[in-house]
Amino acid sequence: MEYNRFVVRAFEREPGKWRASIRRADGKPVKAIGGKKLEQSVTRFDARAADAAIRMAIAVIDAGTFARDRAATEKFWRRRGQSSGARRGE
Repeated sequence: MEYNRFVVRAFEREPGKWRASIRRADGKPVKAIGGKKLEQSVTRFDARAADAAIRMAIAVIDAGTFARDRAATEKFWRRRGQSSGARRGE
């Protein structure tokens, strides 16, 4: 399933022990907070069912564990449009 620009898939590690893998939808490496880049991330704990593993992965995404692409901020665009004299208060 796709969730917030991530692809989440459940898999059965052993009978009755489910985990979920998390990848970026655009194929780029997943960047964890702290700077590590990984092809994918896998939930650390086993769940009893696939849907529980997916819910666990969604909670990890919602917690902000992975760095998101930085978008240009409004402040940047406002400053860019000003003349150099206006920025210095002249």
